[in-house]
Amino acid sequence: MAKLVGYKAEGHRQKVFIKKIQTKEIFLVKKLRDKLLSICVIFFSVTTEKQ
Repeated sequence: MAKLVGYKAEGHRQKVFIKKIQTKEIFLVKKLRDKLLSICVIFFSVTTEKQ
């Protein structure tokens, strides 16, 4: 019985860990996307000013 409880707790810990990694990745992706968007906006404004 104790073994089963320990196993369940370990599984839960791994799930929480995976969830933390996923939220971190999502955060990083959003950050990168925002950076890319701002670069694109700057690039487009510069190219339209030149014309």
